[in-house]
Amino acid sequence: MKVFHFFAYLLLYPLAFAAISLQEVYYLPLAWSQFEWNLEPIVLSVAISYLLANASVDKDFPFIKITIYTFYYVFFSIIPGYLYKLGYTPNYFSYQPDIPEYMFGFRLAIISIICYEIGSMFSSKRGVSNESLLADRKRISPYIIYFCLAIAVASILMFIVLIGSPLLLVADRSGFADYFDMDSSPASFAIVSSLTRVPAFMAAAILFMLIVTRNKVTNAPAFPLVLFCTLPLSILANFPTAVPRFWLGSMVYCIALLYIISARNYLKSLYPAFVMFSLLVAFPFSGILRNYFSDTRAQSFRTLVLDGYSNGQYDIFTMLLSVVRYVEVFGHTYGKQTLGSLLFWVPRAVYPNKPYGTGYMVAQELQFTFFNLASPLLSEMYIDFGTVGVALSFALFGFVISRQERLVSRGAATEVRIIVLAFVAGWMVILQRGSLNIAIASLVPFLVLSYAISKMFYQHVISVRSRGTL
Repeated sequence: MKVFHFFAYLLLYPLAFAAISLQEVYYLPLAWSQFEWNLEPIVLSVAISYLLANASVDKDFPFIKITIYTFYYVFFSIIPGYLYKLGYTPNYFSYQPDIPEYMFGFRLAIISIICYEIGSMFSSKRGVSNESLLADRKRISPYIIYFCLAIAVASILMFIVLIGSPLLLVADRSGFADYFDMDSSPASFAIVSSLTRVPAFMAAAILFMLIVTRNKVTNAPAFPLVLFCTLPLSILANFPTAVPRFWLGSMVYCIALLYIISARNYLKSLYPAFVMFSLLVAFPFSGILRNYFSDTRAQSFRTLVLDGYSNGQYDIFTMLLSVVRYVEVFGHTYGKQTLGSLLFWVPRAVYPNKPYGTGYMVAQELQFTFFNLASPLLSEMYIDFGTVGVALSFALFGFVISRQERLVSRGAATEVRIIVLAFVAGWMVILQRGSLNIAIASLVPFLVLSYAISKMFYQHVISVRSRGTL
């Protein structure tokens, strides 16, 4: 089965490359052939295909790993081949990347996924102790449903207080332009969004998780009423036209995975296809929601999806190349960008030298004509710590994530931990796509709320000293 998946992913390269290159007729050309048979894109394509095939048949269902490898499959392999064939760089770029820069970008991608896999392998060798398994056997309090209703109501009220206009709950992206500087300081928008939207979504996710796991809490007489009141508030606080695409995608991934994790194996085997479809079709198509009320142009499938491959929505690899060019000219930033992202919550009045997002900074220094740009995690690690930093950070990343995934597969995770990890699977798309400050600003409130819920609403069934709850 692993061999079948490997060749299926490998053969999908020329098929996908031909499918999205509709301007001309191709006889199934290999995506990497456009790089004059350089070794790097071939190695990357084979490595991603193998690792994705291996993860797809893993009995532990490493859903976060599958999401990451599928992201690499699309954004670092298929799309770069297509864009290079067209000789395309985004129209806001001030230069044309050369072949050595392309090859170096591929080498960084190869290093990152191999080191992630190495970290994952070390995590599996270490295993999960029996004490950790017993420590997570806890029972959720029935009072959690009332807490869900309370935080859903609080989300709506907090949004009205912070933003001032309840009509913006259902606005589109242009509706927020008057309130936030979306170019130079998008973190402020992310902070307000997270504080008002995270609790409402968490409320809906907990209630959904209780339903799919057939938890006894759902037998409470008040549960249907709580569900009926909470769900509309959660949808209103996270209205599809008002939330960023990455947040909408993270919610969809989370809800889908909560069901898939508790379902039969055949649904788990379809998860890679679900991720592939979401990245190649749903992601560009969801662009219609960004300016739903202000854009009166007729939007076709070709305009939204096929043209999306070359209009900047898939500029992740070229942004990696721009960071490589930045480092060549200005040098590394030695942790400054990562520190600024971790301290996203500190006002500039207190931290006047807080750096702007990497995409914005690089675009300004390289004299691009557009500055509101994303910077993938790979770029963030490279600009701060170089190639060695990329290797070490992705190895650590793989170790931590794989350990958490196995807790879920072994039935040793609480409902809230599963919700967090399911959300992280979707959040990986924005983390890998960038920018880091936006990704962290959206995740931290989610983790803080999850930790508080774990402390307040769980009771140990077996009295064992825990190695830490979520």
